[in-house]
Amino acid sequence: MQRDGLKAAPDSQRSTEKIMDIEKTRNGILSCLQKKGGTLAMSALHGYSKLIHQVAHQEFSEVMEGLVSDELVVFEDDNFILTEKGLYFITSL
Repeated sequence: MQRDGLKAAPDSQRSTEKIMDIEKTRNGILSCLQKKGGTLAMSALHGYSKLIHQVAHQEFSEVMEGLVSDELVVFEDDNFILTEKGLYFITSL
């Protein structure tokens, strides 16, 4: 598809860019948690991800569910808490 003389990126390129954006967002969220002492309210973390990474509500939920599933964070009392595994991961980058 072409618009105003510009070609659209192929689907495979867009998929790769989205995967890279998700990884950048995951790493950014983990880094933010580390800088904030390891615990942050969901609303504050959602605001950060929306402002810095332009992540909408559904994408934020998917990213956070992935981080919980990977045991990099836990969710407790409306807070996300960086686990030891998450701290090790983010400090190894």
